Amino acid sequence: MPSSPHVADDALPPLPTEPRPGRYRHHKGREYLVTGLARHSETLEPLVVYQALYGERGLWVRSEEHTSDLQSH
Repeated sequence: MPSSPHVADDALPPLPTEPRPGRYRHHKGREYLVTGLARHSETLEPLVVYQALYGERGLWVRSEEHTSDLQSH
């Protein structure tokens, strides 16, 4: 897989420390399992990888900036 054109492989910025893997509840009441953090392959933006714990239990990614509405469960 080719590396990002924006930064050398050995110069990746550190990922945020939050949210940590575990169960979280959205302020609207739905529960999610955060499985880890990742980077966007082109922008290197930090992304949160999570699974819905309801319905079809889909696997999703969301900008780390947009996870402030999750509370540790």
